[in-house]
Amino acid sequence: MGEHKFVGIFGMMGSGKSTLINEYLIERPESRVIEFTPPPVEAKIRGMDFEFVDQIFALQENGITFNFYELDAPTINKWTQFIHIADAIVIAYNYLKDDYFESPKQFITNIRTFSRPEIPLFFVVNACPTLEQARDKLEDVFTISQFGDRSMKIINIPSGEIEFTQSFGRRVRIDISILDTLYSSVIEKLQ
Repeated sequence: MGEHKFVGIFGMMGSGKSTLINEYLIERPESRVIEFTPPPVEAKIRGMDFEFVDQIFALQENGITFNFYELDAPTINKWTQFIHIADAIVIAYNYLKDDYFESPKQFITNIRTFSRPEIPLFFVVNACPTLEQARDKLEDVFTISQFGDRSMKIINIPSGEIEFTQSFGRRVRIDISILDTLYSSVIEKLQ
């Protein structure tokens, strides 16, 4: 068994986490998608093992398997070990949505508290017109300046085209080159 890295894709409910994964897998079917290895986390509910991961996929490069797993804020706010085990974290935020079921402040406090200080953070702001507006929104909602000298990258994704298809249901088409940049940046940072 080779080396494994775990990348958490976290965010509020409705922030675009699934779109980041689904669009990549739809647009890059030729990608070398391999068997996913779940993060080594013991999570139990009423004494039974429970798997919380919404979307998963794995990519392999240079003998390292990069296991991407998606979880929403209520889940990781309760089971923070999913934050701690991550070798990198991608945080999705929807620029157009300010009314969330859960608290953005509690979510980002848990990211700051339970993530290891050496891991890189990638903030992806969906449906945002400019990178400058994305930075301002992240500072306003998450106070990202409190992460200090941590390795961070902010990626802005302009609004995508929404369509409904027989194969995929609701789909938000976004520029695949942005997703290529996101996933290659994560992999590059972890090698």
